Amino acid sequence: MQETVEEVLLHVQQAPQLGEALVRQVIVLRFLQAGGFDIWNPTEVVPEETNIGGRRPDFLVRVGEAFALEIKGMAVTLGASEIAQALSYALNEGVRWAILTNGRIWVLLDEHKNGKPHEREVLRLEMTFTQPQPFADDLDLLLNAAVWRAGQFEEALSELKARLGQRQQAQKVMAEKMPLVLRFQEENDIRTFSAALKLFAELSKITELEREILSGQVVVPSPEPLPEASVPSEIEFRGKMKTARAHVIYRPEAGTWTLQPGSTFLDRPSVWPSLEAEIQNFLDTGILVRQEGLLRLTAPLPCTSPSGAGNYVLRKAVNGWDFWKDAQGQLAQHYRKSRPAAERLGPHLRNGALAATQRKAGRAHDKLPVTAFPQAATV
Repeated sequence: MQETVEEVLLHVQQAPQLGEALVRQVIVLRFLQAGGFDIWNPTEVVPEETNIGGRRPDFLVRVGEAFALEIKGMAVTLGASEIAQALSYALNEGVRWAILTNGRIWVLLDEHKNGKPHEREVLRLEMTFTQPQPFADDLDLLLNAAVWRAGQFEEALSELKARLGQRQQAQKVMAEKMPLVLRFQEENDIRTFSAALKLFAELSKITELEREILSGQVVVPSPEPLPEASVPSEIEFRGKMKTARAHVIYRPEAGTWTLQPGSTFLDRPSVWPSLEAEIQNFLDTGILVRQEGLLRLTAPLPCTSPSGAGNYVLRKAVNGWDFWKDAQGQLAQHYRKSRPAAERLGPHLRNGALAATQRKAGRAHDKLPVTAFPQAATV
């Protein structure tokens, strides 16, 4: 899901005001596919089926525990009327849950909850350019096909709420306690932020948990990773689609995914001009050659992610973690590492987030620790 979110953000950056049709194509269908839904199965992801009221929701997703999915353009504010519309689709379908989205905002609604339409909002997630990782983690729970198929969405929702609650707490601590520690550091002429933070905690001015949050030690909950010791230095994965067959070497320490010579790619147009330009360059330089209706790779081709490698093979967006399989048939997802929340932002974003807090406290930037926490969603 992370790679899909990052790819979508690239498109949204180029066209920030997508209309409803493009939100469906560029964002929603790709997120559903990344979550494991079969978007090509019209009995699983049902488009615009007329209900008993004569209206047509954008999608009815029928897998175990079904839900209605209503889509709006990115410029549309998701207010009371839009929420009421999405809830009506859930009611007509006889299901509990509805999801309303404009591509950027994702709202989960509970039709069984009492109250006015806006009071039935359970949670709201927001996709941002500055913090894509926490949104991807949350969306991976919200749109997890395996969870919906097993009828375990309520359990997943509890986990998601706990995760969001922790982020809210971390954000509150950063906003309220960071200026106090910085002021304490300045007033007492303490050389380093870490020393000031340690002394501030010893004086019982903050709790131990708050100290860990401010020092960047708290990790936002995420799926259990494979134990570090069991991850080999190189893992070979294979992927196939139609007649294309490819294999890639993943080196966890370097974070590289290298497509191997002999791999074949689908020879079909891509909707991405940049990808088409790369493919043409590879053909011009002999890295790729046309052979029996496919493109054959003649030299190692390094990639920075499994999705990037998969995109070359399929000539379209793919969640690489769910595309590549090892020799035992396990998905690449099995080898994926989780990262502390502070590491999920680039260094300039981490520094920028704390620099804003620091400016409010009147301190110099070089006395801050490099850490930040994702913005909390509304629960």
